[in-house]
Amino acid sequence: MGTNGFTRADTGYLLSDQSGACAYGDLLWKPRNGAWRGAVAVACAGYDEDDLILEINYRPKRPSEPTIVYLVRGEIMARVDVNGQHSGQRFTHMQYRKTSGEPEITEPVPATFITVPLGPAIDDDLLRRVSREAAALLHVDTSALEWTPPPEGRPR
Repeated sequence: MGTNGFTRADTGYLLSDQSGACAYGDLLWKPRNGAWRGAVAVACAGYDEDDLILEINYRPKRPSEPTIVYLVRGEIMARVDVNGQHSGQRFTHMQYRKTSGEPEITEPVPATFITVPLGPAIDDDLLRRVSREAAALLHVDTSALEWTPPPEGRPR
């Protein structure tokens, strides 16, 4: 696979059932731009150890709007925006790019995707469940992921 960015072949493979991608280890939370970002490595045949990362972005100001991001060699390949704004509408959707240089494609998630009510809070169990379900949409197995909730309070 390539060394910089990602290709159509990467996207086609990683966003398929054939990839066997698996997030593993502890979810480590760090402050970033007013949000908590939990990151975990993703193992997949054909990729180096640090090529693939799954991130969960949790914003204390908008807790019912988490974003689950799939990074390939440091670039966003795909993400699931829960209750996200797009084209003037608020809905849970997936955005992905076929190559590093292309614009994002937006698609609604399946109707069976877990519903997260808009509001001033989200409990840890719901955040964990929606994160795992979003990872499944991105074809990343999370059974080896050690979930830890984001830290309390606002990041500095």
